[in-house]
Amino acid sequence: MDFNPNSMCIWWPVVAKLDIPVPKTVIVQAPEECPDLLNEFFYACSDGLQLPTGWGIWWPAAKESAVEYLGGGPYFMRTDLHSGKHEWIRTCFCPDASSFDHNIFALLEDWHCGFTSGFNPRAIVFREFLDLMPGFTAFREMPVAQERRYFISGGKVLCHHSYWIESAVAQWPPKDMPEAEWKDTLRALNEQPPAEVAYLTAQAEKVAAVLPGFWSVDFAWSADGNWYLIDMATGEESWHHPECEYSSKEESA
Repeated sequence: MDFNPNSMCIWWPVVAKLDIPVPKTVIVQAPEECPDLLNEFFYACSDGLQLPTGWGIWWPAAKESAVEYLGGGPYFMRTDLHSGKHEWIRTCFCPDASSFDHNIFALLEDWHCGFTSGFNPRAIVFREFLDLMPGFTAFREMPVAQERRYFISGGKVLCHHSYWIESAVAQWPPKDMPEAEWKDTLRALNEQPPAEVAYLTAQAEKVAAVLPGFWSVDFAWSADGNWYLIDMATGEESWHHPECEYSSKEESA
């Protein structure tokens, strides 16, 4: 079964073994005999047709494994390739297990509308929901919190940036907060004190030591007082602040 290089099925088993806080995670891969099961499910539902063979067994088992391991929710649900987080309440945020059926279709719809990589999702990922203590919500009620992106290559950290930038939030800003207020809040969220940088650099270097190549590593601060590694992707396909010396027009497009 071929996987996109960004798939969690590739990088998660490696980083999950490291001494780095990560959300509890359940990855349920499509069966090898039906690798395009998620893709077939999306098109079958879109056309109002009968569900593909195997879905009626695989999907209930996937949901059951999530509840058994993670409890009663809330959950963060994504595919191995993306989370559709800007559509938050329709896609990745599931208050409880009753949201799974609706949100999985919206999650796959978001993928098919926005990505043309040639690879389709191969797994559904259920994750522990982290309280990130957001400063506000934007887009579709998505929490905007302290998140950082570190770029690694050759066993070291190349650069690091705050994840949420003002121009992105401005496209779909908070509904209940004046512009000046959310901008001030965002600036505070994006401050990176030296102690934080030293800690996250050390964490990112743990990943760089076991994963060759150029990667982005995303961290988020949780209410429990920990920085969690929440996501990764190949550096060439990760959004990069265009003013950074390690960015290029191709990488930041």
